[in-house]
Amino acid sequence: RGPFGNGFPLDVLSGKDLLLVAGGLGIIPLRSMIRYAVDRRRDFGRVILLLGCKTPRDLLFAEEYAAWVEWADVKFSCTVDRSDPDWKGNVGLITELIPQAEFDPGKAFALVIGPPVMYRGVLERLLGRNIPPNHIFLSLERKMRCGLGKCGHCQMDGFYTCQSGPVYRYSDIMGIEEAL
Repeated sequence: RGPFGNGFPLDVLSGKDLLLVAGGLGIIPLRSMIRYAVDRRRDFGRVILLLGCKTPRDLLFAEEYAAWVEWADVKFSCTVDRSDPDWKGNVGLITELIPQAEFDPGKAFALVIGPPVMYRGVLERLLGRNIPPNHIFLSLERKMRCGLGKCGHCQMDGFYTCQSGPVYRYSDIMGIEEAL
């Protein structure tokens, strides 16, 4: 079954700077976008990847991070909420990485995937950096049972995530309280 709904609009993102923000398990669906952008580097401007997780033990694909750091034309930053004695990286929320990221807000498109609790803070920081709401894409995962919009489990203020999502422009869902 699946995938249901839609993904990131690659035609819109072509030629633009990408700010990829993944929290926790959000790295799983975002990983394919990372690979796509790296495989087609000439199709995009700057690529910035920000990853946050609860603890170093919770980081997925950690064996790939060394390669991500080595990519000369991709900026990768990672943080954890709580460190352990072996952790040498950033400690803090993923929102703390956004002010450090170097991008032109007029050219940048942010792709955000993570736990819903992360979205408000990330959106606040992105908007504070003058990224327009129509340049922010959020993946809003919901329980998608039927995939046809009939069961209503994924409904959100008249939207059915299985049909019109899970990726939405922030400008299209602003004001929908249950979206965040």
